[in-house]
Amino acid sequence: MRPVSAVVLLLLCLLPAAAAVAALSVVSIRAMAPEGPLKAGEIAVATVELTIVEPYPLNSDRPLEDYLIPTTVELEPIDGVTFGKTTFPPAPVKKLPISESPMAVWEGTIQITVEFTPDASFDPKNAVLKGSVRYQACDNRACLAPVRKPFGVDLATGGSAPLPPAQAAASERGEEGFGDRGLFLTILLVFLGGLALNLTPCVYPMIPITISYFGGQSRGRKGSLLAHACLQVLADDQGV
Repeated sequence: MRPVSAVVLLLLCLLPAAAAVAALSVVSIRAMAPEGPLKAGEIAVATVELTIVEPYPLNSDRPLEDYLIPTTVELEPIDGVTFGKTTFPPAPVKKLPISESPMAVWEGTIQITVEFTPDASFDPKNAVLKGSVRYQACDNRACLAPVRKPFGVDLATGGSAPLPPAQAAASERGEEGFGDRGLFLTILLVFLGGLALNLTPCVYPMIPITISYFGGQSRGRKGSLLAHACLQVLADDQGV
């Protein structure tokens, strides 16, 4: 395989990871503990603040189209705590260039509140509220892949809680890729996806032309012919 072909193959495999990193950079999260001391049996309210980077409106918790991904908050269990209602702010409905119909989206900074009730066994000194926000951002051209970004706050001090290394690393990959399955398996899955696209009926008339093109480019060398075919399958899978 020529060096240029190897570079193209590598870039195609890195496209999903780059998209996930871009989506994760759209939103910054700050979790805030309730004001005042926590008391057993009384409802407390924590706040999850999202700051959204322009020009990427964020789908609300109730998008107006079925194919759009809603924003959700997922919380990890805490001993001695019962979680209650999660409240999202109202989302303005506006017309974006990427959609023929209006969309319910957030922009700027929003706050999501989470209710929880500690019981008598709850120990605030060793309690950390951890969770993640799943969201999908869009711009004027397309919607990014949905991602899940973690957060944490110390309920005793109100400071940000450090994430475990594994969880922090997972957040940087996003949720819609295969980064945690290894490079070889990622390439294999991408290759099989592109191969499946090449077997659709609309591609059949192009098969003789494609074979002729690969044959001319390879100049009779079987290795070069196979390399061109593999790159074409990967390019089809990535929409290149």
